[in-house]
Amino acid sequence: MPESASLTDLVKRHERTLHADQYRKAHPEEFGSGSRLSDGSESPRTPHPLPPLTPPDDYTLNLETTYTPVVHVPGAGPGLSYDHPAPFRSSSGSPSSDGGRPFHPGDDAVTFDFPPMNAEFRQPPMPAPRTVFSLHGDADYYQEPPAKRQRFEIDPLIMATPVNADMHVVETPVSQLGVQTYDAIDPNLEDAHFVQPSLPHESPTWENLENIDLSAEYLALFDMETEQANRTDTNYQTSTQRLRVHSEACANLRNLPNLQFSEETHRRICEDIRLRTMGLGLPETLLPTFTDLQQFFSGYLEGFHRHFPIIHLHSFDPYQVPSPLIMAMCSIGAQYRLRREKAKNLFVLAGTMSSHALHNGLPIVNGNPEPAPLWVMQTRVLLSLSGMFSGMTSVVLRTVENLGLHSIDYRLRKALLKRSSTEGLDWDEWIYRESSKRLLFGMYVVSNLISTTFGVMPGFSHTDDLDFEDLDEGRFWNASSAQEWWYLRRSAPDTSQTRSTVRDILSRILLDEDHDAGGPPEVSVLTMLLLMHAMNIHIEGIRQVVELSPVHLHDTLINPTTSALSACEDILAAARQRKDTTTPWTEAEGPLMFNCQGVVHMAHVRLFLDMRAFNRLMLINDNPDEIAAAAYSFAEAPLQRCASLTDFMRKSYDRHHVLVKLGHSLLRKTAALSWSLEHAVTDWVGILLVTKWIHTLETSPASSPLDADEKELLRGYKHLLAETDCEYNGSSLASAVAHFRSTMLNDVWVWGVTPRMALVLQHLACVYEDRRRALRGMKAEYAVD
Repeated sequence: MPESASLTDLVKRHERTLHADQYRKAHPEEFGSGSRLSDGSESPRTPHPLPPLTPPDDYTLNLETTYTPVVHVPGAGPGLSYDHPAPFRSSSGSPSSDGGRPFHPGDDAVTFDFPPMNAEFRQPPMPAPRTVFSLHGDADYYQEPPAKRQRFEIDPLIMATPVNADMHVVETPVSQLGVQTYDAIDPNLEDAHFVQPSLPHESPTWENLENIDLSAEYLALFDMETEQANRTDTNYQTSTQRLRVHSEACANLRNLPNLQFSEETHRRICEDIRLRTMGLGLPETLLPTFTDLQQFFSGYLEGFHRHFPIIHLHSFDPYQVPSPLIMAMCSIGAQYRLRREKAKNLFVLAGTMSSHALHNGLPIVNGNPEPAPLWVMQTRVLLSLSGMFSGMTSVVLRTVENLGLHSIDYRLRKALLKRSSTEGLDWDEWIYRESSKRLLFGMYVVSNLISTTFGVMPGFSHTDDLDFEDLDEGRFWNASSAQEWWYLRRSAPDTSQTRSTVRDILSRILLDEDHDAGGPPEVSVLTMLLLMHAMNIHIEGIRQVVELSPVHLHDTLINPTTSALSACEDILAAARQRKDTTTPWTEAEGPLMFNCQGVVHMAHVRLFLDMRAFNRLMLINDNPDEIAAAAYSFAEAPLQRCASLTDFMRKSYDRHHVLVKLGHSLLRKTAALSWSLEHAVTDWVGILLVTKWIHTLETSPASSPLDADEKELLRGYKHLLAETDCEYNGSSLASAVAHFRSTMLNDVWVWGVTPRMALVLQHLACVYEDRRRALRGMKAEYAVD
């Protein structure tokens, strides 16, 4: 096989689904429970009838022909049919980067084994081409006695899934596992049927990428010095005093353990899985091999943990930690290793086992208002993140149903934290407390990402739900031993009497409250990231108030929020300026600060874009007519032009420019393995706003001429398209930009939702093009020729 065939398609999905009815039969405990015997012995469960969560319609895709949808667009005039423009062409001369076929999330309709619900799914057609932690607490919270485990079933179709012989894995030496290489990817782990797309000649080759400092490249997007030089507001000196991010020495931030599994540990994990699935006749092929366990766990650490550090690794004992949590971590790691079939199977195991443990171990079920076991909720949060962004409609719907548990546990855990004291904690007790706070962080972040991506209401508020102690510094979290932790605590200033809640710190940003004489408060990097997500939820509330308020009050309501967002940018800039400007952010702290910048950008988008204008639930809709209708409604929705929006569009242009500058090949490797999911979500909503703004300018009447800044930005986008060899024929610039950015979403990330984002953008690109052509046909005068 040519070498190029093994180096491509980071996101080409070969995924399969199963019928919802089959899963309900195999997992009755997911759909209601009967009585549970007090002695923990097995008891029958009587499932409650539930209506189907997905429509019975089955959409098929004929891959042998090019699909041109006949779409009825409600409200469209006779001159505005959903016709399709000539395809865009890449530098290779083919209509699209994949050789001219309408690209879509997967080539075939195949089964996808994600629990806790599965349904028949076929990808919709595209538009025409274009420890247990050694923690103090009840031991039953971490490992239930085998005698108390109930029987349950795994879908027999999942158990019958044959091993894919093509997915051969070359065993990596143990010495190469762990977190030693930030940008590591083993080409041998990629899917075997990739085809290298044609790329611009100036893009780096894959071989050359091995010699590039990716940590420095991706942080080019975080060029705070350039951003500061371009600032024109006058509030910088005062706004930076609202808050400071800890200027940590970072000596131990990369001191993550190189966790290695022994054969004995692998045997123990597999035995724990067998005990938890006793009586099912579980095929051995579903269990991870020793090599899988090593590679997938290291994939989790390298690609995911640095962005979502809710697991305390230095107290993580694989021999003692319950297997569902390890399987959830390895499922995510398998995605980063591009082993998607393995990721699905591990997701099934983790979801089923944790659901069983949850049903049998929730204290509140027995009348005890305490949170669930820590490891169970850590497992469920990881599975919720994977499920919501899997791209599978049935999984997303079922995961949304299960999110209610997060809200209950969040508030119970937060109340428990407030009742407990922080004085005199030893290392184990501190780990448990900090792990609980980081679990709250994880739930809150997942809620905001779901809200932004799918347009649903966030599950948490930015006020009462943040009324818990701020997260501790990373250097304490990454201490490798009790001795190191104790030394760091003794050498640090005593803050036990001055610790603020996250809510109090957020109020300083929003209200610009005066600080004590000692200077502005300092927060950890992870607290700063949580605050940026809280700003998003705050803006969601502000938008709702604005929409129901008189027009003359809009500026009064929005201006303080705009000022707070500028203050957030200044805080990040100040944190960068306190460092040696000749060195980039360290690999350990840089990603979190980089994520902060992405989430601030997300907040700006939510401030300017009417998120109701586009039904983002189209990401789980398989009907192309409905997707096209939603795209048409979005294109027709009004967008108010203003100077502040133009200023933000300049920042969006800078972000787009850096993506182009990185080059497609480098971007694929950098973003997929080094960037967090937050940046994919930011790109998703950001592209909606950018293309909507460009389309608004292109369809503005001549009576509303463009100002100099707007014209300059349009010229800039045309120049960027020329740099990427995207053929722009002078018709709809919004369509061309939407098409180009959709190829990035389709071809870069490992998450299943991003190809669906790309699909929606392709529909939107067609609507922009048709709308532009129709208006030109009316021979009216417009601001853009």
